[in-house]
Amino acid sequence: MSESSATSPALDREARLALDLAIRVLLIEEPFYAHILGAVPRRITDVVRTAAVGFHQPDDGVCKLMVNPRFFLGLSEPERVAVVKHEVLHLVLRHPFRDAGRNPQILGIAADLVVNQLVAPWPLPANAVTLEHFEPLGLREGQTLDHYYARLEQAATERPAFAEWLAGGDDPSEAERGIGPGEHKRWPKEGSGTLEGMAKLTADAIEGAWERTSEATRSRLPELVVGHAEALLRERRTPLDWTRKLRRFAQSVRRAPLKNTIRRPSRRFDSFPGLRLRRASRIAVVVDTSGSLDVPEVEQFFAEVHGIWRTGAEVVVIECDAEVQRASIYDGKPPTTAKGRGGTSFDPAFAWIRREELRRPFDGVIYLTDGYALPPTIRPRCRHLLWVLCPGGTERHLAGGSVVRLRGGMMTDRGHNDSPGKT
Repeated sequence: MSESSATSPALDREARLALDLAIRVLLIEEPFYAHILGAVPRRITDVVRTAAVGFHQPDDGVCKLMVNPRFFLGLSEPERVAVVKHEVLHLVLRHPFRDAGRNPQILGIAADLVVNQLVAPWPLPANAVTLEHFEPLGLREGQTLDHYYARLEQAATERPAFAEWLAGGDDPSEAERGIGPGEHKRWPKEGSGTLEGMAKLTADAIEGAWERTSEATRSRLPELVVGHAEALLRERRTPLDWTRKLRRFAQSVRRAPLKNTIRRPSRRFDSFPGLRLRRASRIAVVVDTSGSLDVPEVEQFFAEVHGIWRTGAEVVVIECDAEVQRASIYDGKPPTTAKGRGGTSFDPAFAWIRREELRRPFDGVIYLTDGYALPPTIRPRCRHLLWVLCPGGTERHLAGGSVVRLRGGMMTDRGHNDSPGKT
């Protein structure tokens, strides 16, 4: 998952191995943070002086963990773990999404003051930004980013020397500051089109890490980290109208291929044939027909599948319990009987879909189930997968895609779920 910059290949390789080792150590000692980094691409690069999370290029759209190879290799192994934990803490506390028009230098220092109090037991590199640097301001431990920002902003207004120090925060001569001002300029700016996407992917990574981390491990996390993670989960699990959720999924996988048409001239060449968009999608709908699913739930689900079909999507219905019992193109008439009613296995349906995709691809897969089966070992080729859990179902054995739960006519969005295991 790592990428290299244009620096020396040997240096890049050595730094990449050192970064991988630091993350493995973190996985053993503090798995919650390492699980988050499992969803974050890594880049060895000299565009940052030390280390950072954010955009390598302004139009990347994907948050990356960036590490300067010379800086990283100059640290001891415990300090490297501290650097990695420092960066992932910025993501956990969602610091990159707190711009709101604030002074970026002050914001970066305030964010560092928060996370550097949480890096222990790993030793911070020399000259990392800590409360001791600002002893004259009387800053106290355990305060919020907003508190530190307000105090630092006040100091910058009242103390010219401090304001001058801030102004030099991006100067290369200040590289010896370690993890400090200037390494947060790659955070997305408020109002940018990439901020929402980066925030969504980060939230997916945090939720996935929380699900994969055992309760015993969570109990050892700092109170601030637990509070932010739980607040994020409450926010993401707010009940949504499940009919809207299914329709939004169907819209997200819709293709819009260009087709020739003689009904209108080409706008570019003012001649026939012109071009038109033909909105279409092909969706596989898998229905768990094992004996544990109630018929009313299946009927309710198919009422919404019918709505997706009416938008013009081609829907292929696959009825599967321990094996695929029937597969047919939906023609507007829901199945009146369920074939199967035996045990449950996810792999037969996914294997059928993969074989069918060799002939003609699917744009998305929707799987209605109670979740009581072994984790799938086969995945469909298409990127879009939505698990729909009936009331009382379990998501413990689901892998990949998004998970939503039917609850008395409501569906709860559970976001991305990459692994059923716990650490």
